[in-house]
Amino acid sequence: MSLVIGRRGWVNIALETNPGDPVQPSTHYIPFLECDLMEKLEILPELAARGIRDEQGESSTPGKKHGEGALKVNLDPDLAPVLLGMVMGDFGTPTNEGDGVYTHTFARKANNTPKAASIIFNRAGIDQNLFHSAVINSAELAFSDGMAELTANFLSRFPVASTSGTLSTVSGTLFTFKDARVRMAADLATAVSATSLKVKELSLVINNNAEMIHVVGNNDVNAIAVKNFGISGNISLNFEDTTERDIFRNLTKRAMIIEFEGNQIGGGLSQFVKFRIAKMRFDNYSPELPIDDIASQGIDFVGEYSSGDAKTIDIQVRNRKSSY
Repeated sequence: MSLVIGRRGWVNIALETNPGDPVQPSTHYIPFLECDLMEKLEILPELAARGIRDEQGESSTPGKKHGEGALKVNLDPDLAPVLLGMVMGDFGTPTNEGDGVYTHTFARKANNTPKAASIIFNRAGIDQNLFHSAVINSAELAFSDGMAELTANFLSRFPVASTSGTLSTVSGTLFTFKDARVRMAADLATAVSATSLKVKELSLVINNNAEMIHVVGNNDVNAIAVKNFGISGNISLNFEDTTERDIFRNLTKRAMIIEFEGNQIGGGLSQFVKFRIAKMRFDNYSPELPIDDIASQGIDFVGEYSSGDAKTIDIQVRNRKSSY
């Protein structure tokens, strides 16, 4: 028996042109912090009475099956957009800024058919599986005083064994808390130049409320649909004035831009990732006043659809990749 550690595993992702039609991943090798993609099988037990005390009969049979799991990665401007585009659904058409620099805008897809991918997960060399029709149910951005991290929660059809895909090592820019700026104002146009908030910690969740659909004749997933689209999150700030308290008390709607800026990449332009929430409300406000620590305030927020901007959120990325 050969023992292995989990970091010897690798993940490769390719976007499916048509959700449900698997492709052989070879496009995007994704270094990961955590990955627990796995097979799920519902067992239908045989529980009929047969004159004995034993509950479980010997004729159990397979029920519904699917794949699921979370993939956590460091936020970066080159590979993380594969996941950002999937959770939003619409990769859009990139803008050519010149000198090999492109700006991508990922928008919320209008219909209920999600953007799907085929994922190869090599589990530390022990086995290798293809998770196709993989859809991001929800994704969370989180950062405090370390690396900015992105976690994508997947649903897929039941995985099958595969020998496809390749291991490749890649490197690039990783964003930390020092690269982050969080700005808030009455609208997006004003938020661009607003003073950065003194954020201690932030999380942002994009939720697609995906549902697996099973039909008779096959116990594997027939299709996955996305339903209500929602944005929520939490901010932790030092408690220095009553600005945020009054926003909560008065139900003042705000726009917020969460921005990470990286290296110069050509034409005097820098790489970046921006989460642009067009309108949001504070759903909960919690001041914390420990007697031996700094006073702080925790704020739960919820994104609202902005009719003026025709969106709740979009995500902008600038890098040197012409397409995904």
